[in-house]
Amino acid sequence: GTAQSLYAQILQQDEKNVEAYVGIVRVFIAASQLEQAQSLIENAPADIAKNPNFAAAKSALELAQKAPK
Repeated sequence: GTAQSLYAQILQQDEKNVEAYVGIVRVFIAASQLEQAQSLIENAPADIAKNPNFAAAKSALELAQKAPK
């Protein structure tokens, strides 16, 4: 989607932009693309992984994974 490409553009210029990184994770969750979201969570840079916004997105992914299909 459009939000995803916007976040991707931001990350190309600033790969440690937490809002953009978390934004892409949430776009994937919203689109039920949980494998892509999981991959981003697992491969997040340390600076992003310790951010509270990242923790919230990780929790959202875990909830989505537990939801009945």
